[in-house]
Amino acid sequence: MKSSFKCEKYLVAQMPTKYKVCMARLHLSCHKLEIETGRYHKLYPKPANERICRQCPYGRVEDEAHFLFSCEKYDTLRTRLYSDLQDINVTLNVHDPNALKIFDCDDTRVLLCLGRYISQCLLLRS
Repeated sequence: MKSSFKCEKYLVAQMPTKYKVCMARLHLSCHKLEIETGRYHKLYPKPANERICRQCPYGRVEDEAHFLFSCEKYDTLRTRLYSDLQDINVTLNVHDPNALKIFDCDDTRVLLCLGRYISQCLLLRS
């Protein structure tokens, strides 16, 4: 998910460290989503298209975009994220292939909303 070597804005933003850690883990693929854990499946890695989400019934690959924007398990939390973003006049188009660029946002309020959302989703997942 990370495409360049630079200090990410969320790392220096004024927000709780736990949000920064959650964002960094997701951003650096240091997480337990199937797209990552499937690489280490028994003796042979699962092909990427077989790393299916076990958290929802959609049968989609569990990658970062699915986790953030479409997994049914996090719908309630996602609705709150969208509401929080609307409160600060930000619209997130999850169908845009560049939606994950939200991590590069300059607005600390947006990063705080995203960090809180990711933290809550990971907590719900465990």
